[in-house]
Amino acid sequence: MSIRCRHDLNSSITQLRSTLNQWRESQMLVEESWNDETAQRFREEHLSDAESILNRTIASLQEACDLIRKIEKKSSDTHEQS
Repeated sequence: MSIRCRHDLNSSITQLRSTLNQWRESQMLVEESWNDETAQRFREEHLSDAESILNRTIASLQEACDLIRKIEKKSSDTHEQS
């Protein structure tokens, strides 16, 4: 069960990293075509936090994955000692 959970977390991390890369590419395209004050305000109000939110989510998922891995190891070590 925990291996499946860890696998699911790793899959989510991979998907989020892909989303982050797509986000960066899209943002560059938008920045190239938007160069007026209204566009700048829109970016600041609606888009500025997206990358940091994705990065924090990836970091949180990685922490959860690492914790599951530690629990698996501890459980395995305990089982071997029995």
